Amino acid sequence: AIFLTILLGAFILGYGQWLKDVPSGVNYSLIVSIALSVSSIFSLKTLLEDADQLFLLPFEKEMKQYIRESIVMSYFARISLQIILLIIIFPLLNAIHPNQVTNFVIVCILAIVLPLLGLFLRWEWYLYGLENWSCNSVLFILNLSGFYVIIDGSSYFGFGSIVFTILLILLLKNINTKKHFPWALMIAQAQQHRMNYYKFVNMFTDVKGMMAPAVRRKYLDVFLKAPKHFDS
Repeated sequence: AIFLTILLGAFILGYGQWLKDVPSGVNYSLIVSIALSVSSIFSLKTLLEDADQLFLLPFEKEMKQYIRESIVMSYFARISLQIILLIIIFPLLNAIHPNQVTNFVIVCILAIVLPLLGLFLRWEWYLYGLENWSCNSVLFILNLSGFYVIIDGSSYFGFGSIVFTILLILLLKNINTKKHFPWALMIAQAQQHRMNYYKFVNMFTDVKGMMAPAVRRKYLDVFLKAPKHFDS
């Protein structure tokens, strides 16, 4: 705790000194937009276990309400970090774009609304059967377009990212009307979130029973030598 306090104090002092003479020639608007776009991608945490696929199967129709509550829980579990990031970047935005408080207010609106919409889109994305990385890519592009247009262009067209996200949610929702609950995918995602948390805690203390599953990385197959043929 003492180390973190000292580190935080050093960051505040250094950040304040750096803001007095911000170096030119750097696209800070793009950097801030990328940071906000990444931080606005929230994970959907359902806390499901392997046994739930068996015991909760008769209640599959009621799982929609459970997912809504999971979305709300996932949102409020991360929104505080989003607010802290907005507080940190405000002095920088005020330094590179002075007297544009209205634009910063719009940025705050996007930073608060887009993560919630992203969680709803993520659920519809999973329900359709698409991969997690593709959802993150789409959310990043939508978020980045909205933040950058507002910060660098001072244009209200940045709200278009909210409109496009809502339209995409409605489109997938209309397609997924007869889809069944993706038990395997949601349980796998919950296990991955739990393992990521254990890995983080393991940086500070030993976590007993932590086992990281082996995952094939297809893009690394080119570095593997093909086995030699055996003589018959």
